[in-house]
Amino acid sequence: YDTYGINFVAQIVGKKRWLLFPPESPIGQLQTRIPYEESSVYINVEPSVLDKFKDIDVYDVTLEPGDVLFVPKHWCHFVSSLDTITISVNSWLEQ
Repeated sequence: YDTYGINFVAQIVGKKRWLLFPPESPIGQLQTRIPYEESSVYINVEPSVLDKFKDIDVYDVTLEPGDVLFVPKHWCHFVSSLDTITISVNSWLEQ
């Protein structure tokens, strides 16, 4: 997750898939490199991995051009590109 604050993601070109996990979910409790890094890549969550967590809360979102996604502070997320070329713009606001 990011520690910058809340995040607005605007999808400009192509499609991206976002899996969002609330802070209280088992995935949200995994170890990170924070506070040494403000944004930490520490987990690769493919849908097949989610089968191991039967009751996990996950929000599965597909962003298309023109969409804007709100990502709350401290929510873990996994993002994958669904097209060859994708462009997104992030805007963080401190909360």
